[in-house]
Amino acid sequence: MKIASLFTGGKDSTYSLYKAMEEGYTPSVLVSMIPKKEGSYLYHSKNIKLTSLMSKSLDIDIFKSPSESEKNKEAEELKEALEKAQNKYEFDTLGVGAIQSKYQKTRVESISKELGLNLYSPLWNVDIEEYMRNLIKEGFESIITSVSAEGLDESFLGKKIDEEMLERLIDIKQKHKINLAGEGGEYETTVLDAPIFDKKIKIEDSELTYDENKMRGEYRIKKASLSQNGV
Repeated sequence: MKIASLFTGGKDSTYSLYKAMEEGYTPSVLVSMIPKKEGSYLYHSKNIKLTSLMSKSLDIDIFKSPSESEKNKEAEELKEALEKAQNKYEFDTLGVGAIQSKYQKTRVESISKELGLNLYSPLWNVDIEEYMRNLIKEGFESIITSVSAEGLDESFLGKKIDEEMLERLIDIKQKHKINLAGEGGEYETTVLDAPIFDKKIKIEDSELTYDENKMRGEYRIKKASLSQNGV
């Protein structure tokens, strides 16, 4: 069983890949769509360029394709990218990290059928709090790289999702009804280390911005490298 993984470098797509490998799938390629502007309905955009470093750490090829980030074009762009990837790599399954987003899952499901691919979606409809606790327990080092919801301020940016942070997120979910996994765009993440990484992502330069009026902020990783795990 060979799988192409839709990969953003965020916690959900990385965990989906981890589960696929755990269940015996052989990763053929990481497929990363690169939005040209903010506001994509399908794709994660923060620190997406780090997927090249992650590809090296995972020792899995990466196939990148640009996206105009226009709602009516994104699905077709993804289909075209996957068709090109099929010409270069062998895979029968497409992996995705969707949890509750029917918009994302139905479109990826439709594209998979058109291309004759099975869809692997291990996080679909999971208990989100249980998933988040497993993410921490199983050794994923994820940091919050953007916030855009009430209750999430600049103090969250650049911070690791550990048990203490998870309790903060649970509290905000109860107060402000956010999606605990951030799947509604409330926050985005970047994975710096995972059980499937050979080397950890080391941040060398970063920039934090926050607009209090818009309740939006970003932790932009300007420079990063690979280091041995634990260093």
